[in-house]
Amino acid sequence: MLTERQLEIILALVYEYIQTGEPVGSRTLSKKYLTDHSPATVRNEMSDLEELGYFSKPHSSAGRLPTSRAYRLYVDAILHRPAPQMSDMGELVSGLDLQLKGLDERLGEVSRFLSRLTRCLSVAAVRVLDDLRVHKVDFVRVSSVSTLVILVFDGGRVRHARLPMPAELTDEALDDLAGALNHQLRGRTWREARRTLGEFLTHWSVPERTAMDDTLDRLEEIMDRERLTVSAGGAVQVLQAAEDGRLEQPQGLLRLLEEGDAVESLITDYAAPEGIRVTIGPENRADAMKDCSVVMASSSSRGRQAVLGLIGPLRMNYQRSIAILDAVLSALNPAGDDGR
Repeated sequence: MLTERQLEIILALVYEYIQTGEPVGSRTLSKKYLTDHSPATVRNEMSDLEELGYFSKPHSSAGRLPTSRAYRLYVDAILHRPAPQMSDMGELVSGLDLQLKGLDERLGEVSRFLSRLTRCLSVAAVRVLDDLRVHKVDFVRVSSVSTLVILVFDGGRVRHARLPMPAELTDEALDDLAGALNHQLRGRTWREARRTLGEFLTHWSVPERTAMDDTLDRLEEIMDRERLTVSAGGAVQVLQAAEDGRLEQPQGLLRLLEEGDAVESLITDYAAPEGIRVTIGPENRADAMKDCSVVMASSSSRGRQAVLGLIGPLRMNYQRSIAILDAVLSALNPAGDDGR
């Protein structure tokens, strides 16, 4: 159990290191933050905290650096305090252009804006919370062994995907498949229909059942993509962090920017249903993110969830990053409620 003085030392050291990027010594802490305690007293406490895993020492003559354990304590303290009012937030967010017509354009603008403002990799996403309804499914054979499946959603949006079909499946059988699938979907959400389709398929022949199983898997993939619209940016900021020595493994984060599935998984795995979630260093499952922190902010309104995220070095300015995400999220939500 940490004493109150030890807690003060940890919070002060993390804050100072975030501001300066230099190892922090006992004299600095005593002079700037713990004025009632001598450097010798602070030094002894820092030594104990190093043994407890909160600090590390780069070399014998230097001050201490915070470990991921110290960052976690610091972030938890921030999250449990009322958010401070930052006078420049309104002015900063006023530079964000949300008058763009398409959702993809708005999210792209938000992710670029966040990266410029925070010098971190950023993600912006909108997830549809209400279940989707499919108006019609149709098949168009494009070769003897492949077919185009076409989905028409309520509201008129159309999506399609190519999938293999058994060669022995006739055009008449394909029409029967489409008719059966549309009958199951009519007047129901995708989730409702999906629960009963498995039992429905047990009465079909093997080729037809195989074709329908493949179709349902592909439809599920389309539904997942349709529910989540994502944009990510910040390659320049990642490279700058690597040059500054704030980030040791930039390659993994750069690959993340290029892989749509990886960005979508990041949103799914790290974002809370509502509010702020911060994941620090070793808490991240991916090896490429072990020296990174992930800050996610989420808010739901009118059947949609807006998610904003920052991925940056452990020495990121957490308090300011959280304030920026909150401010941009408030600006984005009204725009995110419009249609696609």
